[in-house]
Amino acid sequence: MPAPRPCFPGCAFVALTAAMLLLATSSGGAQQAAAAPTGDEARCTGQVAASPEAQAAACTALIDSGRYNAQNRAILYSNRGIA
Repeated sequence: MPAPRPCFPGCAFVALTAAMLLLATSSGGAQQAAAAPTGDEARCTGQVAASPEAQAAACTALIDSGRYNAQNRAILYSNRGIA
């Protein structure tokens, strides 16, 4: 049996990170589908093609919806300003 290869510095961290990513991405298709932004969220974040006016309007609709906490509203305002 060959001798085990020595681990490079930080390999335990890399292995742990890879394992955590694997667990996070294999949590189920239903959760991933629910988390995928659609409509105004996708337009506001620039994940789908939209004119600057449509992107700003989508962000405004999300801001006005009252569904987001202060930190997420700040991101929405930033996205609207960038549009």
